Amino acid sequence: MSYGDDSDLSIRALLAGLLFQKFPLVAPDTFVRRSDHNRITNDQTDRALDARRTRLYAGSDAVKDATPVQKRLWAGQYFVECEYLLFRVSDSLPRQMEIWRQHWIRHRPGIVTQVLVAVYLQLSNRLKETAYLVLRILRRLLMLVLDPAYFPSGAGIESTEMSEAQWARLAASIAEAGESLPQEQPQQIIIQDLQDGDVRGNEL
Repeated sequence: MSYGDDSDLSIRALLAGLLFQKFPLVAPDTFVRRSDHNRITNDQTDRALDARRTRLYAGSDAVKDATPVQKRLWAGQYFVECEYLLFRVSDSLPRQMEIWRQHWIRHRPGIVTQVLVAVYLQLSNRLKETAYLVLRILRRLLMLVLDPAYFPSGAGIESTEMSEAQWARLAASIAEAGESLPQEQPQQIIIQDLQDGDVRGNEL
């Protein structure tokens, strides 16, 4: 099972030093996805969680020869994954601690960082059901001492105005897939890159 193909493509391009150009006034690529099956980006089966972990470790191998900043940013993904498990997957403390142990093996952070996060994870798994406010305060305190790379803010929001011709092409493309668009053109199409790599469109 593969996870994170879209973001991996971007990461490989950045590591290779490739240049990129944005086209803010060009209509985005479109696709229609309909399925009754779970998607790997929101599935929480053992198989999907193992795939997420595999991608994390493979990323560490990929950045071995990267810049110090790039290595630091990827190391932060270990903490991000631990918090994903903490807040979204029940009874996942063993997985969290194994991922954090691999963080030590693969990225060698300072001993203070390693111990602080290990204690945070142990406490948070106990507090999240009984004293959530205390957990949030604890997390805020941790943000004051840990590398900001452990707390990525996520991508911004980009908007593009679509011309009548672009809207017509978009409608035709979606119609070919057996779907349909609203009769009236929305004022804007908002494209947002979410933290898990998903891309969604919202109408204003």
